[in-house]
Amino acid sequence: MYKVEISMLAKESIKSMGLYIRDVLKNSFAANNFLTEIYNVIQDLCFMPNRYPLFNDFKDIRKITYSNYVITFKILETKVLVLRVFHSSTNYMK
Repeated sequence: MYKVEISMLAKESIKSMGLYIRDVLKNSFAANNFLTEIYNVIQDLCFMPNRYPLFNDFKDIRKITYSNYVITFKILETKVLVLRVFHSSTNYMK
């Protein structure tokens, strides 16, 4: 079993998404569900993270798609590092 670590960039992105759903879309219930579910998906990485596909042409970065969001991560020796979380419509190369 791997330890899961979330980068500061990923944490900030998740927080911003939750705040957007709560404050702009005015839906606290959906914001809470989003946060709960995305953290559940991330924590599930502790079991067999290599089952997820590689992220485009990056040889050591993998991805999970959750709803309309992409979670990128790297498998290290004993841990999984979540690198970024972004909406699937985002130009991630910027």
